[in-house]
Amino acid sequence: MFVVKMSGNKMLLAECWDAIYGLLRVAGPASMQACITSTVVEMTEESDNPVDLVDVAEADWVNQNTMLLNVDNNITGVCPHDHNDEVVDGTMKVGLLYYRKFFQSLAEQGYVVNAYDPCVWNKVIRGKQSTICFHVVDCKISHVSAKVNKDTISWLRRDYESIFTDGSGEMKVARGKVHKYLGIKLEFTNVGVVIVTMIDYIDEVIIIKAWDEAVTKFNKRFEREVKRQRIAKAAPEDLFKVNEDAVKRDKDKSKVFHSIVAMILYIVKRARPDAALANAFLTTRVREPDEDDWRKLEHLITYLRSTCELPLVLGATQTGVLHWYVDVSFAVHQDMKGQTGGALTLGRGCPTVQTTKAKCSTHSSTIQELVAVDEMMNDILWTRLFMKEQGIKVTDNILYQDNKSAILLEKNGRASSSKRTKHIEIRYYYVADRIAKGDLSVVWCPTDKMIADYLTKPLQGKMFNRFRNVLMGAVPMSYVAWR
Repeated sequence: MFVVKMSGNKMLLAECWDAIYGLLRVAGPASMQACITSTVVEMTEESDNPVDLVDVAEADWVNQNTMLLNVDNNITGVCPHDHNDEVVDGTMKVGLLYYRKFFQSLAEQGYVVNAYDPCVWNKVIRGKQSTICFHVVDCKISHVSAKVNKDTISWLRRDYESIFTDGSGEMKVARGKVHKYLGIKLEFTNVGVVIVTMIDYIDEVIIIKAWDEAVTKFNKRFEREVKRQRIAKAAPEDLFKVNEDAVKRDKDKSKVFHSIVAMILYIVKRARPDAALANAFLTTRVREPDEDDWRKLEHLITYLRSTCELPLVLGATQTGVLHWYVDVSFAVHQDMKGQTGGALTLGRGCPTVQTTKAKCSTHSSTIQELVAVDEMMNDILWTRLFMKEQGIKVTDNILYQDNKSAILLEKNGRASSSKRTKHIEIRYYYVADRIAKGDLSVVWCPTDKMIADYLTKPLQGKMFNRFRNVLMGAVPMSYVAWR
């Protein structure tokens, strides 16, 4: 696989891209997560053909090549000015014009957009698929042939490289089996898996610059105590308990709390899903955090410090089966709402993880399970459609649950309803319609094998270690397989 990265013009701000992406009304995960998912899936492609490597620095990963490429382009050269004094540099207009230009370039080269993610384009070259994924102005290009990727880079240079008088603007290419992007380290050193870590970001950005500076400012003795601790669990047992008598933090401390929680959210979404539950709860407390919330944040920070080098290992089997685990913890929050958790695995590790506070209260765990599945359906259906659009054969889309009553309602809809459940809105039977159409199947899974249980309650002891190892890919899914 070739991974090509075009890294961007400094004028193209992240805010511009976010706004553009919103205008596209994209349904489904962000393009970066889609790229990670597609990367895992591409490991299942045929690998019998010989590889034409350009040099020894190029990565040989399941007979595919990896490359990172960086482009600095003169974006103002493609921005028409309606008035001589109009300034568009750094505005949304620049980003939109660049976006349209790049789409046009891809179309002219014969690439076709994935109908379920406009940031993923494909083209069959020499009988094999070439894929271009991009995030802002960073690209990942993959094809089994090194020459095809070189040709792709050539037209990218032709259309987007502008060398300025000071020597800047050159398209940069980094080759090898280890790549870094936005604080994320991707390693393709082991055949069949990709290892994702954010060691430097966790250690330097969160621990040193944010947390240590904060506790030094607010409590020097507290800093020394924290550095001596080692915590093996991501969340304390009383994670969901809110102490109404706890002292509220002042405005300055609240801002620091909010900032650190947001930083942790960034790593949770990309490389550390094992910290997702604790971080999900803390995000609900950022407006008015108290001393008890700060203690829970301390617990999470100390855990991340202790496990800084823990990798996320992602791999895929040849079965073409998507395994989704969805679970809930009933009425665990102060307002009696539940906690929903869901995870996708393709064989090893979980590229997609979700844990959120339930959007509505229910009077039984069965109904809460139905609500949880409804909230996960967008991701479950989108992933299958996205992968099929990429030409990947999906043999089954399995949803695992540990509540048999909920499974009956999902399979049979209103036919399995009773006086206790007929008040449920009809939208929760949407899954029954999808099952009938063959878009997914629902299978019962015993609670002690339910991986999503890790994402709904602060597990401790052996269960925490067991599910964390599966979630992070330290062990394959067969470690907890029940079938």
